[in-house]
Amino acid sequence: MVTFKINGRAVQAPAGSYILESIRELGLDIPALCDHPSLEPYGACRLCIVEVTHPEWRGHARIVTSCNYPVREGLEVSTNAPKVLETRRELLDMLLARCPENEVVRDVARKYAGLDKATIEPVREPSDCIMCGLCVRVCEDLSVGVLGHRNRGADREVAPPEPPENCVGCGACALVCPTGCIEFTREKGRWSIWEQDFSIPYCAVNSELCRACGLCAEACKFDVAQVKLFAGGASTSSIEKDYCQGCGSCIAACPTAAIQQEVYSEPELLKRTRELAADEPHVVIVTCPRSPLPDDLREKVIELPCVGRASLPMLMAALLSGARKVLLICRDPGSCHFGAGEAQARVRAELARSLAGLMRFGEDCFEVRQPAAGHEGPAELVRGALAASYDANPLGDKAGYAIEEGGFDPLARQLVALCESGVTPDLTAWKSGLPVTAGAETLIYVHRISIFDHLAAAITGHYHVRELVAQALNVLRKIGVPADVISGRAGCNGSDAAIAADAAEIKQGGARRVLCVCPDVVKHLAPHLPEVEVVWLDEYLSRQAAELQPPALMRVAVPSGFDVPSVPGVEWAEYGVNREAYCGKFSFALSSDTLRALRQRVTGADALPEVAHFLCECPGDLLQMSLMQREGAWRLGCAVPVTIARLACRAIRGGGDG
Repeated sequence: MVTFKINGRAVQAPAGSYILESIRELGLDIPALCDHPSLEPYGACRLCIVEVTHPEWRGHARIVTSCNYPVREGLEVSTNAPKVLETRRELLDMLLARCPENEVVRDVARKYAGLDKATIEPVREPSDCIMCGLCVRVCEDLSVGVLGHRNRGADREVAPPEPPENCVGCGACALVCPTGCIEFTREKGRWSIWEQDFSIPYCAVNSELCRACGLCAEACKFDVAQVKLFAGGASTSSIEKDYCQGCGSCIAACPTAAIQQEVYSEPELLKRTRELAADEPHVVIVTCPRSPLPDDLREKVIELPCVGRASLPMLMAALLSGARKVLLICRDPGSCHFGAGEAQARVRAELARSLAGLMRFGEDCFEVRQPAAGHEGPAELVRGALAASYDANPLGDKAGYAIEEGGFDPLARQLVALCESGVTPDLTAWKSGLPVTAGAETLIYVHRISIFDHLAAAITGHYHVRELVAQALNVLRKIGVPADVISGRAGCNGSDAAIAADAAEIKQGGARRVLCVCPDVVKHLAPHLPEVEVVWLDEYLSRQAAELQPPALMRVAVPSGFDVPSVPGVEWAEYGVNREAYCGKFSFALSSDTLRALRQRVTGADALPEVAHFLCECPGDLLQMSLMQREGAWRLGCAVPVTIARLACRAIRGGGDG
């Protein structure tokens, strides 16, 4: 760290940093119109000037631009020296003469120099451009490099794109322009800039597939995607065509493939992903238009309007189809019109890593990178990625699972197929922090529901089944039954081969008791383990609770006619819901009848006196209702989902809210 002084105050800053950074950290206010965090400082506007001196200079001082003057040990900086204020006033006077009608320039001149108008003669042809060069530099360093300057001296100006057809309409130049002199406008579905028009690839919602989860609204930086609530409780997402920016981030966020986009069709993108993954060198690269590439490289990448458009199914499709590397290239979020693309890409890549780790393959294959600045930066990064040596795809001969449609359901089906082929989900990360007892004779068997717990966590933000298992483990430990947690290849409707394989592993481990989180799994697993107690977790905990003093009574809504075990401290309040509409296989995309029935579960429970909870029959049911009631979706009532296991845990603990 370097120690120096600003206005007599000792400060420290990293070696190599610039004075302006430290000035701002102190909260001091000085103008800097040509400074932008995405670009190296240049000092063009010169408004950030300060006076610097040093004990070694024997009283000599000089005026420098603070944005590109590096800090130095013992340096003394003044932001308000008389010479600084006088020089800054002269600079602002000249800017007012050049840009007399520009509001930004006038505001800065008024604030920092007390000038309302120029005191010198205005230029012959006033302009809004202060010739800071930000637009040219951002185009050259962080886009396609088609802007430049022309003429010299007083006639110097920014030249339009050359050649015009190479401009991609990214708008980075307009975004970084400090005075707003570059027009970037939208009219009738097109962006207009530099007298050129660019079509906007609209996004549109298919209300038949939308479950109104609200993820699209959260992903949309422009507040265009919104969830609307209609009379009767129905809700759906809506995207106003006239305001859609075309980034596609809402599509990548949607778990049901309810949003489509012109030009960038999800099935076509998935097809292209599979092709690149299957062909040598088995590398899938995603770029945006701001990354210029020669034709031979453009044929080897997927270009999207924004890397935030890359969906989780796309990333996983690459791995399942044989990819050894999946690279997302984001040019620079700070100068991007869409802005949030890189952050969204990083979140999605992390989700893909987590899911790949669960399925025991390729968690290290995903990467998000920014290319080096300059016109050749993206090409160099792509060439390097294509030429690099990678480990073989971990799936080996199992690679080739085709995800052909968007949304989480097709992805889940392929992961389930992978389980059926012999892959047991790895719960190492999922179990981290849980109070498990290695080698315990009691096992909580979560089979492959962990796949859906991971996918649902991508939507709700936390693992609901894991939370349920953690609570059960704590209660089992309290009653003297230490337990471990195991995964499996089978599901509620798993094949006989998958069930037999899981049973063999359980038998080999020497377990004496297996607690299944799903009741349907018990009847499939028990015949394979005649010497082992195989029981539904909820039922086992209910039996343990029955021997204890019941806690305070709570009423829980349950579908009429549904056979539920007795749980101490719980009174079942029956109500009429269409159980057949939602009971069965879990899915992310839902029919209108299923959505209606799920909404009725909440509103019906709310209508019952003294009821704050409604029963979920299995982990899949719990996940489904957690998705329905996630933050960001319209809440149709106050009642919250609860399982028998959680109610039994409450009874064993001796009270609580369930």
